[in-house]
Amino acid sequence: MRAFVFPGQGSQFVGMGKELYESSDIARKVMNDAVEILGYDIKNKIFNGTEEELKRTSLTQPSIFIVSVMYLEYLKKEGFQADVVAGHSLGEFTALVAAGVIDFETGLKLVQFRGRIMEETAGDGGMLAVIGLNLKEVEKVVEENGRVDLANINSQNQIIISGPKDELRKLSEELKRRGARRIVELKVGAPFHSRYMKEVERKLEEYLKDVKFSKPSIPIVQNYSARESMDPEEIKRNIVKQTTGTVRWYESVLRMSDMGVDEFVEVGPGKVLTNLIKRIIGNIVISSDTLLAIAG
Repeated sequence: MRAFVFPGQGSQFVGMGKELYESSDIARKVMNDAVEILGYDIKNKIFNGTEEELKRTSLTQPSIFIVSVMYLEYLKKEGFQADVVAGHSLGEFTALVAAGVIDFETGLKLVQFRGRIMEETAGDGGMLAVIGLNLKEVEKVVEENGRVDLANINSQNQIIISGPKDELRKLSEELKRRGARRIVELKVGAPFHSRYMKEVERKLEEYLKDVKFSKPSIPIVQNYSARESMDPEEIKRNIVKQTTGTVRWYESVLRMSDMGVDEFVEVGPGKVLTNLIKRIIGNIVISSDTLLAIAG
C-alpha cells in the first residue's frame, strides 16, 4: 500500500523543480498554468530568485505547492498511484489536490491567500526545531514558559516549538540544559501552528466558506487529527484548525502504517519527510527525485 506525502514550508530552495520543468511536458504545463493563474512570473522567482526572497511566506507557500503538484502530475502520468495521502502543514493543501478534494487552481489561490495573510500577521515570531529531547520534556518547558506553543511533533526526537523570537532565544538555552542535542532555527517567517496565528485561522475560515470541498477519491490523513477522513466538511474544519493547532506528523505516519502503508513517496522538493519517516518507522520511503530516476 502506497502513500504520497507532501512537504511543507522549510523544504524550499532556489531552483527546485527546474530540472523536471525542463524535461517534462506535464510538469511544464503545471508551472505555466500557475504563472497564468497568479498573474506574475513566479517561475522566475522559484528558479532564479534568492534564498532570502524565497523565504518570504507569501512566495514560499505557492512555490512549494506548485513544485509539488509538478512532481505529482509527472508521477501520475508515469503510472504511479497512491492509496492514501497526507501533507505536512502546507503540504496538506497539496494532498487535497492529490485526493481530488479541490482542483489545482483552487488550491493555488488558497495557498496564495494563506501565505499572504500569514506574512501580514507574522509579527516578530519564529520556530525552533528541538532535536534529541523527548516530547514529555519539551512539553514541560513549553508549559513552564507559557508564551510558546508546541507546533509540530515531527518524530520521536524532533519537536518544533513556535512563538515570539525573544522567548525562543530564552528557551533555546533551557532546552539544551535539559538535554536537547541540537536546536535549529527554521527557515520560516512566522510562528506557525501557534496561538499567534488566530487571526489567520479566522480569515482562512472565512475564505473557505466559499470554497467547495469534494469527497476525496482516497483517504487523507490530516495533521490536526492524525486520522484519515473521507468527509469533505470534516476535512475543511481540520484544515482550518491546523493553522493554530499542532501538526501531529509522528502520529500521522504511525496511523498510515497501521492502515497498511508500507511504501511512502515524498512528492515535492527536498527529502525532509523522507528522513523523518525513516526515523519513525524505517519503512520503504522514496523521495520524488529517486522515483523520477527509476521512472527514467
